[in-house]
Amino acid sequence: MGNRGCLEAIASPVAVARLLESGRRQPVSIQDMLEMVAAGDRGARRAVADAGEAVGRAVADLVNILNPELVVVGGDLAQTGGVLLDPIAAGIERHSVAPAAASVRVCAGCSASGPRCSGPPRSCWPSRHARSWSSSTPDRLRFAPLTRGRAAARRF
Repeated sequence: MGNRGCLEAIASPVAVARLLESGRRQPVSIQDMLEMVAAGDRGARRAVADAGEAVGRAVADLVNILNPELVVVGGDLAQTGGVLLDPIAAGIERHSVAPAAASVRVCAGCSASGPRCSGPPRSCWPSRHARSWSSSTPDRLRFAPLTRGRAAARRF
């Protein structure tokens, strides 16, 4: 768990589960929290959305500096889909300059407990990139910035 004021202290799966524990006065594991979100529990969905908004504010600074085309969100909370991703996108839109915010897309990557990933999922890439991304792509990739904030996968 991060220090006071760190993003991890307010937006990690552990932090969200602890927040739910304090409100419910019973232990809530990360898996319990994910199940509550999937079941539509308003408190759990709100806690995840608040975490997403905090991440969106932090990512907005990076969007302003790097102007990326794509932000891939991974980890356990990414499994909640739009409950987390929509507030991240809204935070980016609200806290970054308009041209940069308009050009960035936010999507879910792989979960920490899921299978190992070799890169962003096809659904995140624009269609012209999806054709070049295949199961034969090596597991070891590095994402390097190119001009105008675009990123490309490179072998190393």
